[in-house]
Amino acid sequence: MRRRRASLRPRRARAPRPRVASAPRARQSTPLHRAPSPRPDCCAPKCIQSDILIAVTATFADLAQAASRGEAPAVEQLLERCLPGLKAFVRLRAGARLRERESDDDLVQSVCREVLADRSGYDARDEGLFRQWLFTAAQRKIADRYEYWRAHKRDTDRDEPLAAQRGSAGASDVLAAYSAFASPSRAVVAREELARIEAVFARLPDEYREVIVMAKLFGLSRAQVAEQLGRTEASVKGLLARALSELAEQLDLDRS
Repeated sequence: MRRRRASLRPRRARAPRPRVASAPRARQSTPLHRAPSPRPDCCAPKCIQSDILIAVTATFADLAQAASRGEAPAVEQLLERCLPGLKAFVRLRAGARLRERESDDDLVQSVCREVLADRSGYDARDEGLFRQWLFTAAQRKIADRYEYWRAHKRDTDRDEPLAAQRGSAGASDVLAAYSAFASPSRAVVAREELARIEAVFARLPDEYREVIVMAKLFGLSRAQVAEQLGRTEASVKGLLARALSELAEQLDLDRS
């Protein structure tokens, strides 16, 4: 049997087969999820509902800086932060007689519209001063409406007063604002507790009501309250302590 002679010629190196680059697989882009816009409260004034989304995590300083540049959505966000306190302030200042003629929501919405249209005197150095500016605008609105109804007294005497304000819609938010200076009872209907706190608050001396509003609703510091009232800080601390003590005592008596 004949053997095959081994070839002495070197084997030719095979050229590498060119690799066909495959088209890159299209990566499925993950949709960027936009933070859902907060659902507007059913009682929130329409004037503060905006189509432009501002991050809900924005601080007061961020919003104030944007508002100072004239960005209306930032002002709307600032108003929204203050809504419970603003409604509480309107209820305390308007009194039962005006609120027989106009609803809380109407008064609050009117204030919001006006401050959005005219931001003169706007002060956003801190949240307390912004609240004071806003609530002062609300006080002017209340005074204007009092004057309107006084001037039309003959006509309004023949009008039927408004029915009781809508159930307890928004009452929990107002009670939360009142909790800054009172201790609402959970054993009674929110609407009844609102009426009780407001009645007791109305019986307090003027200086007690003023210092409670400035320190607890506006959120001003003791130094800021002292400057505006022309008192020392120590005097303001003492006045506020007496006012809160008297309010708590009268609420306990009223509930017993």
